[in-house]
Amino acid sequence: MNLPAHTALFTPSWHAELELGYGRFDDCTRPTQRRHKGPLRVQKHLYAEGPEVCQHIIVHPPGGIAGGDRLDISVNVGAHAWAQLTSPGAAKWYRAASPAFQQLELHVQPGATLEWLPQETIVFSNAQAELTTRIELHGDARLCYWDVVALGRPASGERFEHGHFQSHLDIRRDGTLLW
Repeated sequence: MNLPAHTALFTPSWHAELELGYGRFDDCTRPTQRRHKGPLRVQKHLYAEGPEVCQHIIVHPPGGIAGGDRLDISVNVGAHAWAQLTSPGAAKWYRAASPAFQQLELHVQPGATLEWLPQETIVFSNAQAELTTRIELHGDARLCYWDVVALGRPASGERFEHGHFQSHLDIRRDGTLLW
């Protein structure tokens, strides 16, 4: 039979983007930009530490990253603003036949503070993960940053025996490489 070709009902990989911006208004930090494409977004902003610190939880509903996936996150914290970003659970990089990518761009303006505090990243055996993080601090900007990576889950008997994990971190202040 000569049936017409149909468009696939699913996407074999995800390309997701998230752009966030924060500004200082009187004694309060507020979101100034929030754009997303694909399954990457933030929940409602919170002020658990008072109006000075705007907190956001970044969520990726698929729950994991596999071959062909690409996550691009860009954050700009404006002058004298204070943003705290986290995630609701561990990022999981699954076994895949092709590489998956995450690119993170963080810009912190003079007098601003960014706390980047996601849960850990778990890289499973046979994953092909490439993470690139670029951080630009301007003037007296402050940064609290962590990136905890677990290769497999040894306590559960899941070891990282094969695969590829590459992480690149570039931190600059006013264009000068710090790390």
